[in-house]
Amino acid sequence: MEQHHVILSLGSNTGRITNLSTAVEELKKVFTSSRVTRILLTEPVGIECPWFANQLMAGNTTMELQDFLEAVKHIEKNCGRNERERKRGIIRIDIDMLQYDNERMHLADWSRPYIQALLKEIVT
Repeated sequence: MEQHHVILSLGSNTGRITNLSTAVEELKKVFTSSRVTRILLTEPVGIECPWFANQLMAGNTTMELQDFLEAVKHIEKNCGRNERERKRGIIRIDIDMLQYDNERMHLADWSRPYIQALLKEIVT
């Protein structure tokens, strides 16, 4: 099976460490290999809420893009993410795909200082 390289950005501003740890453990199930960065606390961007704990996760998967995105959304839901809380600034978990193979996504996020700092930990 073909391996696809993926980079994800994870963030949480409620139950931060627990929610990130739970998400990482669930995400490991959809990766064939993975690595995770340290956690950085960051000020929220464009939302009034508590500070975020952020980290990156990168690795390989045999899943096609759409299937992987669906798996990520399912993991977010299982970790307690819901629209009602999001509207109130409560983000239990947010998982964004930054890259799938050579395709970059969430282009504005790539210039954020915490993304740049954490990328150095997973890019070899």
